[in-house]
Amino acid sequence: MGIVSGYDEAYIINDFQINNFSEKEKKFIFPFIKAKNCKRYYIENGSYYLFVDDIKTEEDLKEYPKIYERLLKDKERLNKRYMPNNKKWWNWATIRNKQLFEKSLNKPKIFVPCMDRSLKARYSYTDEKYFGSGDVLIIINKNGLKEDLKYVLAWLNSKIINDWYRIKGSHTGHRIRYTQSYVSQIPLKLIDWNNKDEVEIYNKVLEKVRTIISEKENKELEKEIDDLLERLIK
Repeated sequence: MGIVSGYDEAYIINDFQINNFSEKEKKFIFPFIKAKNCKRYYIENGSYYLFVDDIKTEEDLKEYPKIYERLLKDKERLNKRYMPNNKKWWNWATIRNKQLFEKSLNKPKIFVPCMDRSLKARYSYTDEKYFGSGDVLIIINKNGLKEDLKYVLAWLNSKIINDWYRIKGSHTGHRIRYTQSYVSQIPLKLIDWNNKDEVEIYNKVLEKVRTIISEKENKELEKEIDDLLERLIK
């Protein structure tokens, strides 16, 4: 799970507003991925947020006038959030896995909405510097997996896994819940690197995934990937 503000409207910064802030203030503006940015295979845009939890006192916050002015107008609403007693009114409500996000900023990663009504999973790949908001789950390669994360992406978005997760995964009403516990149980077909046929299929899958990410959607290639993965497990 990502980082939760408790009241996004106070923190979100539109692209055209960024230049209203000084250079030292821009250091507190971070790009985030939300569930709405997750498409199948790729990320569509991103959202910029103020994140000033490292500022300890209100006097220190005033040293960044544009930020202070922006947050102050929502102070009353921010104070109404359910917050631990040690939190300041300008703090985000919940900080989860911030160190994990910081370590993965320069690495490839996959985001997926934590809750989704879509009939097909929306695992989304990016190698850009993004944090994850509270409504997405992040997946990174931290165990030295030899397979490229784009191959993992294809597997997660495949019909094989989509069907599997609808039986084995978590559900809330008509929505699918993607949680660390359930997603970590998803079976992954590892490549036998001594098997030329498997390596050939793997390379074809990677090529098609790269094209989908580049073109921003390609239903025909998604079907071809499904066919290749079906061959891989037979």
